[in-house]
Amino acid sequence: MQSSDDGGAGVSVDQNRLIALLKRGIRAVNGRDLTALAAPDLPPGPLDLIAVGKAACAMAQGLLDIRARTVRRALVVTRHGYATPLQTPHGVDVEVRTAGHPIPDAASLEAGEALLRFVTSGDPDTTLIFLLSGGASALVERPLPGMTASDLAQINRWLLASGKPITEINAVRRALSTLKGGRLAARLPYRRTFYWLLSDVVGDDPATIGSGLAAPDTTTFTDALNVLRRHGLMGAVRPTVVTHLELGECGAHPDTPDPRSPRVAGLTLSVVASVRDAVEGARAQAEALGYEAIVLTSTLSGEARDAAAWLADQELPDGPTALIAGGETTVTVQGRGRGGRS
Repeated sequence: MQSSDDGGAGVSVDQNRLIALLKRGIRAVNGRDLTALAAPDLPPGPLDLIAVGKAACAMAQGLLDIRARTVRRALVVTRHGYATPLQTPHGVDVEVRTAGHPIPDAASLEAGEALLRFVTSGDPDTTLIFLLSGGASALVERPLPGMTASDLAQINRWLLASGKPITEINAVRRALSTLKGGRLAARLPYRRTFYWLLSDVVGDDPATIGSGLAAPDTTTFTDALNVLRRHGLMGAVRPTVVTHLELGECGAHPDTPDPRSPRVAGLTLSVVASVRDAVEGARAQAEALGYEAIVLTSTLSGEARDAAAWLADQELPDGPTALIAGGETTVTVQGRGRGGRS
C-alpha cells in the first residue's frame, strides 16, 4: 500500500489499514457464514454430516446453525488445537476429533478409520453432506496395508520440504492412501452426497483439495513413482513405500477410481469459496478506504522468494494504491527450516 503524501517517491504502510484489508479478505471466506448461506439449498430430510479440515468446526457449525433439526449424526476432524465447541441445541450426535497437520500422525490414522466407519454405516436414504477445507490431506488417512504412521510421516516431511508443486505432492499422497483420489467416494452407500469445498489451492480442482477425498483423479501409481524417479529420490523414502508403489504399478493395488465411474460421477461438488473470494474481499475493503485497488493475480504460485521479488518489482501509480495478490507459494528447504506451502 502506498500513501498519497509521499508523491510516489517512497512507500508508507498504514498497518491498521493493511490489517483491515487482510481481515476483510478472511471474512470473505469464513466457513461458518458460507456454509450457513448454502444450507437451505440442501434437500429436506435427514442429514449425515462430515467436516474435515482446519475450518471443519466453523463449517460444521454453519450447517448446524440452519439444519440442526435434520442432522442425524456428525463427524468433525480438525487440526490439534483447532477444535472449538459446537452448538448443538437439538442433541445432535457429534464426534469431534483432532489430528496431525501438516504431518499426519497416529491420530490421523485413527480419524481415517473413524471416517470410513462413519460413511460405510450410512443409510442410503439419508443425504450425506461432506464439508472439506484445507489441511484435510494430513488430518484423515488410511494408508495401504502394511504402512505405518511413521512411514506416512517420513514421506510427508520429504514432500513438504521438497518445494514440489502440489500436483506432484498429491500424486504421491493419493497413491499411498485407501481414501484419497476418490477411493472414499467410491465406497459411499449414500444415494445423495454433497461435497462443499473451501478451496485452499490454486485452480480449485476438487481432485487436489484434500488430495481428492471428495473427487477422483486420473493419476496412477506410475505417476507417483515417476515423481520420485524424476527427482532422484527413490532412495530417500523407506523401502516399504517404494515396494507399495511398485506393487501398485504392477496391479497388486487398484488405482484411483475412474472419474467416469457411476459410483463417483453422480456426486454433487461445489466450491463455496476460494482465494479469489478472499482477494475480492480485500479489493472491496481497499476501495472503501479510498485506495486504488489493483488485483495482480489470484493464482500466485512458485517459490515464495521468487513471488516476493516479483511483487517488489511492481510499479506503483501515483496516489494511494493497494496491490492485491492471492495464491499459494512454496518453500524449498535449504537448511533446517520447516518448508512447505506458504
